[in-house]
Order: sequence, then C-alpha cells, then structure tokens
Amino acid sequence: MSCIDHADAAACYRERGFFIAPEAVIPRELIARVLPHCDAVAAGVYPTGVPPWRRWNVGSPVKVQKIDQAHLADDVIFALVTHPAIGAWAARVTGARRVQLWATQLITKPPGGGAQGNIGWHDDDQNWAFWRGEVLTLWLALSDVGADAGPMRFLPGSHRFPRDGDRGDAYCQDLRSQRASILRGLPEAEIEPEVEALMPAGGLSIHGRYTLHCSGENRSPLPRRSIAINVRTENSAPVAGVEDYGFCSFLHVPRFCPILYAAEGDRGER
Repeated sequence: MSCIDHADAAACYRERGFFIAPEAVIPRELIARVLPHCDAVAAGVYPTGVPPWRRWNVGSPVKVQKIDQAHLADDVIFALVTHPAIGAWAARVTGARRVQLWATQLITKPPGGGAQGNIGWHDDDQNWAFWRGEVLTLWLALSDVGADAGPMRFLPGSHRFPRDGDRGDAYCQDLRSQRASILRGLPEAEIEPEVEALMPAGGLSIHGRYTLHCSGENRSPLPRRSIAINVRTENSAPVAGVEDYGFCSFLHVPRFCPILYAAEGDRGER
C-alpha cells in the first residue's frame, strides 16, 4: 500500500502509522508570504512581543535549526498553522472530532551540512510522557522537499513494533547502524522499505507518537524548511504529576493552543 497515492487516507494511516498528502494542502502563495516572517523570527524580530520558547542552532550553517513555539511570535505564522485546511485534513486522516495545536517548531535543515544535518531514528513518544492518548505530529513543508533535500523518512508499521525494543534517538547521526539496531530480532515479514516524505511547498504529512522516523543530510543547494505542528485529539489528556515543560499550562488559551478543527456538535474538553 502506498501512503503517497492511496485513496483511503485513514486506512493507510492506521496501517502504516503515517500519511503523506498526495498534493499541497496549503497554497504556494501563502507559503511565500510566510517565509519572510519566518526569517524575521529567526533574526530575533517578534511582532507580537512574545518570544519563542527556545531557539536551537539558529544561524548554524551545518546543523538543523529549530525555533520552538514560533507561532506565538508572529501573527502571519499563527495564521498559517491555524489555516482551516490543516485541521480539516488531520481530522479526515485520523477520524478525530477535535484537533488542537499544542506546540510548533520552525525547522531549517541547511544544505551542505553532511551528517551533522541528520536527525536520528526515533519516535515522538520519547518526549511526550506528559500526554496519554492520541497526540500527533503534522509536518508542513515550507519549501519543495525532494529526495536530495534530506526528507523525513518513515518505517511503515513501526508504531506496532515492541515498545521495549530499541526506539532510537533523535540525536544519533549514524542512521544505518541505528536502523539495524531497531530492526534486530524483528520478523522479516514485519519489515517494510522506508518511505520518504517527498512533497511540494505546502505539502503535509502526519504521523503518530509511536511511528519511527528520521531524516538524512540535505544534499540540495537550498535549505529544507518546514514547520512541525504538534496536535492532540479528543482522545488525549495530560498526565497528572509528570513534568510537561509548560505545554499543558495553556490548553485553554486560544492564542497559545488554538483548536484547528471541531466537528459539529463537539463540546470541547472532556
């Protein structure tokens, strides 16, 4: 089953743990409008007066750069991540009745960084102990992502791999040996070829908390740009007593954690 062109997105997502939109979800013109605002936030300009929460490797010519909660700093970025098409698409793929944003990361993978641009095989659950239930990542391309740009790669069906096995580490940059360790001992029939998330600017992918993914070096001449949008559905809740790093403190503040989609009749928090 191809998760790029399969007609039944929901079935594909359930079977493989991820889905890649077959065409752009956000118009290219809107992406072009947002890019200067992303550059401004990276340069330390915050029109809303609210700074991002964290900045990682910003300005590095070789390492992956990341700005956490960038949507708080700029209204145009906020308008992009809350575009109605994003929430509706996520709801269609997952079957959710409600989709709420709770975090964003503005990501740049510079060209020419070699293995320093690698993000190791991992699942997002490693960082989400403060959530139970259905929490997901939407990955929105801000540039065309071809095979040479260091696209995200998924291991199909890895959301069903044993939880007590090797679940990887995002900071490991030896992707080949890491993959071998993760797959060691698994029945051959359960191992499928990796799938690259190739997409145009404005394209989207979605993956669940247990789906293993990575990305390699950017061999293209241009930066690979994206926004990761972490969302939750009505089938989730914070875990009491677990450090949440502030993410669960603003779930009732729409400017921080907007509702991206609500089905007719949905009454909100359960």
